[in-house]
Amino acid sequence: MPAQNYLNDEEIADVLNYTRNSWTNKIPVAITPAQVKVLRK
Repeated sequence: MPAQNYLNDEEIADVLNYTRNSWTNKIPVAITPAQVKVLRK
């Protein structure tokens, strides 16, 4: 997948949390922007 350099860490965390909690999925633990930052390195 190509890099998503135009999205900041908070926006990526928002997208991930949205998809994790859509379509009857209910995952109680949210992904934080700090976790995204660590994984982007």
